[in-house]
Amino acid sequence: MTYGLMPNSDYKTMDKVLDILCGEFVNEVLMTLEIGVHQGNTSRGIRNYIKSKGRLNNHTGIDNQRDFKMESPFTECNFIIGNSMEVAFKIPDKSQHFLFIDGNHSYPMTMVDFLLYSDKIKDGGYIAFHDTGAHIKPCVDFQGIGDMDDPDMWIACRKGLEKLGLLKNEFKGWKLILDEWSEELHTGGIVLIQKDNIIQLYETYMQIQ
Repeated sequence: MTYGLMPNSDYKTMDKVLDILCGEFVNEVLMTLEIGVHQGNTSRGIRNYIKSKGRLNNHTGIDNQRDFKMESPFTECNFIIGNSMEVAFKIPDKSQHFLFIDGNHSYPMTMVDFLLYSDKIKDGGYIAFHDTGAHIKPCVDFQGIGDMDDPDMWIACRKGLEKLGLLKNEFKGWKLILDEWSEELHTGGIVLIQKDNIIQLYETYMQIQ
């Protein structure tokens, strides 16, 4: 499956991520959300992969159209135009099984998107971040906000995840599942985290007692 502007290694990781998602929520319509739709290839890739597994998918895409104006990536998509931090209220809490954060990759916006949208994820659900590879050098691809002399305003997703403690399981309620990248491109890489399933934690606790 193809997913847009990412190296082939990320395509394989995305397939793996969606397999994990399908395996976690076996009998549900999979609710997926993407921040940063761009040309819509990743939204279509997510929808097509889930459908290829015989599963139903309800997909929402958010894009501020800063790069260019575009139509909804496919007919059934719930397409929201606006900055992610301004339209978060349109997504109900605990409504999504999976969120792919691929919008503004600056240091502050990576953290803002996580903090604003983490409550939108169902218990046991997942968030994936793109362009998180440890190989990405400073000052790659200016993100269009802040000062160009500030390296944090270029691709700095990994620094944001490190600050939040998500790469070392230090953010309560979330655990790291995948952290994969390849040096075939100067960008790319995907980090996948999972939200604690409160019911499973309670059942495990009761078994220990």
